[in-house]
Amino acid sequence: MSGALWRQTLTALTTGAGPEGSDREQVLAQAAADLALQDDDAASPADVQSRALKEFGVLLGENQARTALHGRRRHRG
Repeated sequence: MSGALWRQTLTALTTGAGPEGSDREQVLAQAAADLALQDDDAASPADVQSRALKEFGVLLGENQARTALHGRRRHRG
């Protein structure tokens, strides 16, 4: 996980809000997607949902997990 995403994740977990007005769940979804992709380049939205619940105690919808996964894949290039 990049340093910027890690800091945003810590902010979301400690303050209950994302940085600069972003949505807390969106930040945690991005972090869960990044962790899922570290485990498996072919990670699925279900993998992201599982990581979000396990690591952050957050229940993500399938669409939210899919969007985060797509965003992290684009970010990784």
